[in-house]
Amino acid sequence: MVNSLSSLVPMMNVQKGKFRLVMGIQDLKAYFGVATRKEDPELLKFINQQFAEMKSNGELAELQKKWFGETMETPNEVPTKLP
Repeated sequence: MVNSLSSLVPMMNVQKGKFRLVMGIQDLKAYFGVATRKEDPELLKFINQQFAEMKSNGELAELQKKWFGETMETPNEVPTKLP
């Protein structure tokens, strides 16, 4: 199964010992995001600022640990549009 850590880790915690996490199939990194309308640049800026603050003060890692059982890598710079 190929899926996100945020989906796999809780399932693996409920069914301990039944699954094994295998990483490194590719060097591809994928992240989840929040979509906003082009007409709402201030909302996007606010969301990005909140995530950056949560990451820098450790709150994001605490929430990941609480809800997923472990921390996950997140990008330092969030793109505001596709390349």
